[in-house]
Amino acid sequence: MPPPNHSERIESLEDQVRSLLAALEARSAPAPPPSENASVQHSLRSKEPEVFVDYPLFISQLRVVFGDPDRIATAKREIEALSQTTFVANYLTQFRQLQMTLNWGEDAMAWFFYRGLKENVKDDLSRSGKPTDLETLIQRSLEIDNRIAERISEKKRTITRSTNPTTMPVFNPPIAPTTVHPSSPSVLRAPLTTAGKLDPEEYKRRQTNNLCIYCASSEHVATDLHDVMIDSGATTNFIDSRFVTLHSLPLTSKLLTETLLLADGKTQIIISEEVQLSCLVAELFPSDITFQVTDLGLCPIILGLPWLKGANPNIDWQSGNITTRSPPLTPSQMAPSQSSSTLSSASLDIDVIDAFAFDKSLQSDCITSGTLYPSPIQSQQLLATTITSSDTTTALAYDTGLSDIIPPEYHQYLDVFSRVRADKLPPHRTYDHHIPLEEGKSPPFGPIYSLSEHELKTLRGYLEENLAKGFVSPSDSPAASPILFVKKKDGSLRLCVDYRGLNQITIRNRYPLPLIDELLDRLHEARFFTHIDLYGAYNLLRMAKGDKWKTAFRTRYGLFQYNVMPFGLTNAPASFQHLMNDTFKDMLDRSLIIYLDDLLIYSSTLEQHQGHVSAVLARLRQAGLYAKAEKCQFSTSQTEFLGFVVSDQGVSMDPSKTEVITNWPVPKSVHDVQVFLGFCNFYRKFIPQYSRTAYPLTQLLRKEAQSTPFAWNHAAQHAFEQLRSSFNTDTILRHFDPARPIIVETDASDFAVAAVLSQSFDQGTRHPIAFFSKKLDPAQLNYPIFDKEMFAIVAAFKHWRQYLEGAKFPVQVLTDHRSLKYFTTTKQLNRRQARWSELLSDFDFVIQYRPGAQAGLPDTLTLKSDITDKIHDALSSNSWTSALLEQAHLGSLPLGFAINSMNLLTYRDSVCIPDVDNLRLLIIQDRHNLPSVGHPGRRKTLSLVRRSFFWPGMSKFVHTFVDSCETCRRIKAVRHKPYGHLKSLPVPPHPWSSISMDLIEQLPPSSDFTAILVVVDHLTKMATFVPTTNALDAPELAKLFLCHVYSKHGLPTSIVSDRGSEFTSHFWCSLSALLGIENHFSSAYHPQSDGQTGCVNQVLEQYLCGYSNHLQTNWSDLLPLAEFSYNNAEHASTQLTPFFANYGYHPHFSFDNTDPAPLPPFPAARWYADQLKQLHDLATEFGYLLKISTPSAPPRNLTTAASDPSPSVSDMEYEVEQILDSKVDLRYHDPHFYLVRWVGYRPDHNSWEPASNLTHASDLIAEFHTANPTRPSLTPC
Repeated sequence: MPPPNHSERIESLEDQVRSLLAALEARSAPAPPPSENASVQHSLRSKEPEVFVDYPLFISQLRVVFGDPDRIATAKREIEALSQTTFVANYLTQFRQLQMTLNWGEDAMAWFFYRGLKENVKDDLSRSGKPTDLETLIQRSLEIDNRIAERISEKKRTITRSTNPTTMPVFNPPIAPTTVHPSSPSVLRAPLTTAGKLDPEEYKRRQTNNLCIYCASSEHVATDLHDVMIDSGATTNFIDSRFVTLHSLPLTSKLLTETLLLADGKTQIIISEEVQLSCLVAELFPSDITFQVTDLGLCPIILGLPWLKGANPNIDWQSGNITTRSPPLTPSQMAPSQSSSTLSSASLDIDVIDAFAFDKSLQSDCITSGTLYPSPIQSQQLLATTITSSDTTTALAYDTGLSDIIPPEYHQYLDVFSRVRADKLPPHRTYDHHIPLEEGKSPPFGPIYSLSEHELKTLRGYLEENLAKGFVSPSDSPAASPILFVKKKDGSLRLCVDYRGLNQITIRNRYPLPLIDELLDRLHEARFFTHIDLYGAYNLLRMAKGDKWKTAFRTRYGLFQYNVMPFGLTNAPASFQHLMNDTFKDMLDRSLIIYLDDLLIYSSTLEQHQGHVSAVLARLRQAGLYAKAEKCQFSTSQTEFLGFVVSDQGVSMDPSKTEVITNWPVPKSVHDVQVFLGFCNFYRKFIPQYSRTAYPLTQLLRKEAQSTPFAWNHAAQHAFEQLRSSFNTDTILRHFDPARPIIVETDASDFAVAAVLSQSFDQGTRHPIAFFSKKLDPAQLNYPIFDKEMFAIVAAFKHWRQYLEGAKFPVQVLTDHRSLKYFTTTKQLNRRQARWSELLSDFDFVIQYRPGAQAGLPDTLTLKSDITDKIHDALSSNSWTSALLEQAHLGSLPLGFAINSMNLLTYRDSVCIPDVDNLRLLIIQDRHNLPSVGHPGRRKTLSLVRRSFFWPGMSKFVHTFVDSCETCRRIKAVRHKPYGHLKSLPVPPHPWSSISMDLIEQLPPSSDFTAILVVVDHLTKMATFVPTTNALDAPELAKLFLCHVYSKHGLPTSIVSDRGSEFTSHFWCSLSALLGIENHFSSAYHPQSDGQTGCVNQVLEQYLCGYSNHLQTNWSDLLPLAEFSYNNAEHASTQLTPFFANYGYHPHFSFDNTDPAPLPPFPAARWYADQLKQLHDLATEFGYLLKISTPSAPPRNLTTAASDPSPSVSDMEYEVEQILDSKVDLRYHDPHFYLVRWVGYRPDHNSWEPASNLTHASDLIAEFHTANPTRPSLTPC
C-alpha cells in the first residue's frame, strides 16, 4: 500500500457522513425505465390502484386495454367459419371457447357443431340416427372419430403382419386438405426417389414464378400432387376412404357389393362405394379412372391392372422402373400447357434419368416415353387381390321389370324395391346385432352331419351366393354351430343353422314385440291399405363387430361366419323390431303399424294414403332398407297381414291358413292333439264358445289322461269335427271403434265361460268385435252358479281391459242370470266377490238381465256362412255330383235328378249333398242339435234331413250320428215296447175335435212358473205347451183353455185327462157340459189310458233337460222352441209332422233348397182349403189304418235288444265308482261324509254324500279306508 500523503487534507467525520448520504441518495434514485411496459408497471405500482385489489375490475380493465371491443360479433364470425380439420377433440376445444362467449341456446349450438364436422363423421351419425341434444351429439361424434382412428391403426397393424419380414423404409407423405372436383383433372405422381435434386437456380425460378417444384407446371403447385402406388397384382384401382373424406370427393354406391380377397386367401374386405376421377398421371396424359373406396392406410391411391392395361407401360423388373408411353396428343391438348410439345410415337433408346431431367426433356425434346421410380413396395397387402361378385343376371332382370309391378305414382322409389341393392352388404348402424353371453359361458362346438347330394348342392350354392354378397365370410372362430336343411313348400331346401346351443347361453334382449291384436285395433278408421314386406329381413342388419365369430357354422367346405344377422338367433326379432320402431317412430300408430318385416300403411282417403306410402318409401330409402315388390300390395281395400285378412269392414281369418285346419287328419296321439289345438288357438278369437267346444279335446291332455293309453272317444271326435267345421265360417270381426257404445254378452256353463264383445254399426246393426272363452280350472268348477256367471263377466273385463277401461259410454253387460243385475248394489259380498268388486271398480258398466231365449250370441251364436255357396263349391269338387253336372250339361240326367232355380243339383226336389268338407255333418247338426229341433231320434232326424236334402247312404249316416250324440245319450232313457194288451182310442173326425190334457208339476221355479199344461190333438198330434203354476185351479184352467185352445182351434168334442183335481172339479165338469165337451178320465193308477200325452210329456222333459241351464231355472223361456221342435218333427203314427198335418205346409226354420211357399193368392183360396181338407182326410185314413193294423195282443217283439239293466222300483239311483275322500261335519245329524265319483259322470259332478246314503257302497268305503287309514271313518281303525 502506498504511504499516506500527509500533504492532503484530512476530512472530518461530519464530512464523511455527508458524502455517504449523498452517495446513498444517488444510488437510490430511480433508473430510467428500460421499456414502455416497465414504465407502465412502475406507474401502476407507485399509484397502488384498486385494480389490483378488485379482481372483476381487473378483468374488465384488462379486456378494455387488450381485449376485442366487439368480441360477440367476432365469435359469431369464427363459429360460422369453424370446421373440423383434424380430430373431433381439437375441434371441440375451439367450439367450447366460442360457446362460452356466445351463450346461445342448445339447439343452435348443436346445429353449428354438426355443420362443422367432417363428412365421414356426419355419414356415421346419419346412419346411426343423429342425436337431438348437444352433449349426446358431441359424445357420439367423439366415439365415431375415435373409431375411425382405431380402424386406421388396425389396418396398419394388419398390413405390418402381412408384409415381408425384410425391414423397408416407410414412405407416408403428408396429405394436404384440398378439394378436388371430379370434372377437373387431379394430378397424380408416383413416389419418386430423392435422386436428381434441382439446382438452386432452377428451384428459385420455379418458386419465384409459382410453378410446381416437381414438374414446373403453372396449372398446380406441389401440394396439389398426390402420391400413388402402382400395383400389378391389384385387379382394380383403389383409393383410401380417409383421403376421399378429406378432399370431399363424391361417392357412388355400387349396384353390387364386392369382396376384396387379400393374398392370404382369408382376409376379406367388403367394398360398396366407388369414386370416378379425371386424373393426370405423372403429367403425361389425362384419363378417367374409377377407384374402389377402401381403407389403405399407407398410400392413399393404388393404380392396379385397369390403369396398367390402359397405359400399357413397360416394366423393368430388375431395376424396378416403369416406363409409360403417352398416346398421341391432339392440338387442343397441347396448346394450353407450356410443358406440352408435339410428341412422336416412335420409340427411342430408353435411358434412366431423374424425374426433373425427364420433365425438362419433355419441354424441349421429342421423347415419347418416361420412367417412373416408385418407392420400394412397403406392403404385400394387395399383391394377390381378387374381386369376386355374385351373378347379377337374375337381379338385374328383376329390377328391370319393377316398373310393371309398382304403381306409377311410386316409380320415383323403384330403387327401394331393387334386388341388386338389397343384395349389398348393409352399413353398420347402432342397431347392429350383439350376442351377449352369460358370464363364464362359451358357444358350443357342434358336429358336422352327413348330407345327401341334393343337400350338398344346395349348400354349395348358398355359400357361393352369400360369399359373393359379403353376407358370410370364412372364419377361424373357436365356436361352430351345426347346419341342417328344411324342406320348403315347393320341395326345395332351406339351409338353417342350429343355434339352439348358442341361444341357451345368450342373455335375452327384452325389447318388446308389439301385440298383434293391439296393432289391428289401430285400423278402425282405415279404408285403404298398403302391405310392404321387406326383402331379406334380418339380412338388412349387420352383426356387431366382435360378435361375428359367435355365429360361425361348420360345413364340409369350411368354417364360415355371418357378417349380417342370420335367422335363428334368440335376440334377432328384438334387434330388428328396435331398428324398425326407431326408423318409423314418428309414423307408428298414425299411418303405419309394423311387426318385424311386415309393414301395413293405412289411411282413410286415397289421396292421404298415397302421401303416407310415399313417406314410408322415402324413409326406407333413407334407412337403407329394401322391399320385395312381388309380396307388396298397394292401395287396396283388403289385404293379408300377419295371417289375417284386413279390410275396411274388419278382420277375418285367412282362408289359406284355415284350409290346413279343415283338412286336418284325426289325431292319433296326445302330441297330435296338442299340435291341432295349438294351430286352432291362433284363431280362437273368431270361434264362439271355443273353450266349451274344445273341452273334450283338452281333457285328453290332462296328466291323468296321459298316464293311460290314448283313447279317442265319441265326444273327442264330435269336438274335433265341430272345431274343424267352425273354421269354415266367414266370420268377420269389425274393428273396435272407441267412439261407439260397447256391449259385452257373457254366459257360463258347468266347465267354461264365454263372452262376446260387440258394437253397433250400420243403422244399429250389432256386429261382433271379438269372442272370448275360458275353461274353468278345478277350483272354479266348484263355484256356485252365481259366482260362475259373475266370473264370466270378470274374466271378460280382464281380457278386454284395453277396450273397456275409460270407455266413452258405460259398458252394457248382458247376462241371462237375473241376480247379477244387483251385484253392484248389494251390501253383502263374500271375499271372492269383494275382490271382483274392487277389480271392476275401474270400469264404468251396467249389468242388464236378458232371458236366455233372447240371448243370440253367447248361447246359440253360430255365424255360419251361406250354406248355398258351400254346396255350389262342393258340387264341382266331388266325383259323384260332378259327373251328374256333366250329364246335366248334355241334357241326359237320370230320372229324378234336376237342376233347380238356384242352380243346385236336386233329386226329387231334395238338394244333393256331396261328401266334401264335412258338409253332410254340418247339415245333420243343423237338423239335430239346434234348439228349434231339440235332439230328435233317428227317424225324426232322418225325416228332417230328407225334407230338403239327399245323398246316398243318408239313413246309415244319420243313424251313426244320432247314436254318437253325447246329449242324446245323457238325457234319453232306454226304450222298450209296452207289455200287455193294447187298445187304441177312436179316430177323431177332424183336427182338434178330440184332445188330451195333462199337467207336468213340481218343476223348479222359472219366471214364477212351476208347472206346464200340455194339450195334444189326437188327430194331427199337434201339441201346445202352456206355462202355469202348481196352484192351478179350475177357473184358471178354464182361462188357459180359452186363450190357448178355444181361441185358436175352436171347441173340441172330447177331452181326455187324468183324474187331477183341476179336471174333476165341479166347476170344470159343469163348464164342459155347458160347452158340449165330453170328459174322459183315465183309470185310477193307470196312466197308460192317456199314453199319448204321457209320451209328449217325456219328449218335452227330454228337451228341457238338454237345453236348460244348470239349475233348470230357464225352462219357461224354452217352451216356445220346445213346442216348435215337437210340432216340426215327424210323428210315427201319421208319418207326417204335426205342423204339416194341421196347416198343410212345412215351416221355414233353416236352410232349404227353395224359399218358403207364400200364402196362396185370393183366387186360389178355395183350392187351398180343399187341399187342406184332403190332408185332414189323409190323416184320418192313417188313423183308421193304424187302428185296423194294430192287434189287441202285444206285438211280437215285446222287448228291445238291450233293455234296462234292472227295473226301476223307486227313485233314480246313481252308481258309485270310487270313494275319493272323507270328512266329519258336526253341524249335521249324520256328520260323516264321503266324496263320491259317480259312474258315467265327469269329475265336476263329484259330490259329498252322507254315509247313510252309501249303504250299498260299503265295499268301496272299506277299500278307501284300507288305502287311507288316517282319514275320518265311522269306526276307528
